[in-house]
Amino acid sequence: MTKWEYLAIGGDWSASGYKPRYLNGWEQKGWAEGPNMWEYMNQLGEAGWELVGVSVNPVGTFNKEAWYFKRPRS
Repeated sequence: MTKWEYLAIGGDWSASGYKPRYLNGWEQKGWAEGPNMWEYMNQLGEAGWELVGVSVNPVGTFNKEAWYFKRPRS
């Protein structure tokens, strides 16, 4: 039976675009200077992660969207 690991990403806007700010609930230092969300998702795909869901929260919270990924555990 395949065992999975999961990753949840919360994005936020910076001066240079939409960026991954939270990974599994932890704010990433320097997130505003990092890759944009689309570049980051391509990096995750190269590392074997698959996007399995997106959640949109219309309420004005710090994290309006959450992106969920999974990959087989090695």
